[in-house]
Amino acid sequence: METSNLQTFLTVTATGSFTKAAGQSFLSAPAVMKQINKLEQELGVALFTRTSTGVTLTPAGKGFKGYAEQIVNLVNQALVASHQRSEEHTSELQSPG
Repeated sequence: METSNLQTFLTVTATGSFTKAAGQSFLSAPAVMKQINKLEQELGVALFTRTSTGVTLTPAGKGFKGYAEQIVNLVNQALVASHQRSEEHTSELQSPG
């Protein structure tokens, strides 16, 4: 499961539209749909009900949303912590001892 697909899922959830999510993510609408389809295939459930006016979360999608938010937040925290440690290590190496 790719973090980018989870982020796209959350963006679609927030906007209610593949097209709007694509615009916010600087992707094409077909690329967004492909990511969502892949995520749904991996999970084995439909996450969205698709209509001509947009998309809404299925019960499975509603249940999955909280987990997706936690995963994305945790990955972001890990990235920030890794960068901070790297910067601290670099400044320790560069400081005169």
